[in-house]
Amino acid sequence: MTKNIPEKIMYADNSSMARNLKEVKKLGKEMEQEKTGEELKKEDGLTPDPKQ
Repeated sequence: MTKNIPEKIMYADNSSMARNLKEVKKLGKEMEQEKTGEELKKEDGLTPDPKQ
């Protein structure tokens, strides 16, 4: 059943905090590329997650 799941995803450290400053910076760069709620509405017609 896990044959088609890439190894990178299988062993991802989800729900864990960044371990060091290098990882924090890497995650920050990844987040900069994500669309904002307004961009999701306008470009894709999607509803963003509610504020928590």
